[in-house]
Amino acid sequence: MEDGSVGLAKYEFEEMNKTYGVMNYLSNSEKEYIEMDEPDRVTSIQFAWQYERCAVLIWSLGFIELNPPTEICNVRKIAEVLRGYNST
Repeated sequence: MEDGSVGLAKYEFEEMNKTYGVMNYLSNSEKEYIEMDEPDRVTSIQFAWQYERCAVLIWSLGFIELNPPTEICNVRKIAEVLRGYNST
C-alpha cells in the first residue's frame, strides 16, 4: 500500500487481478489476507515484506536498482514496473 489505504490496496489488487489473473497464483494465506476487510497491523507488516522479495526478482530482470540493505525497497517503483508490464 503506497499510502496505507486498505481501500486503495484492494482496488489496485483487483486491477492487477483483472489484467494478470494473479488470484490464481496466491497461497491460501495470501488469499485470506486479501479478503480481510481490515487486516491488523502485524499481519499487514508481514505481508508488506513480500515487496522486498519482489524487488529482488524485478532487479534480477534488470528493471530496477536495489536500495542498500539498510533501506526499504522502493514500493512506488515496483508498482510502476508491475503496472507497466503487459503480458498479453
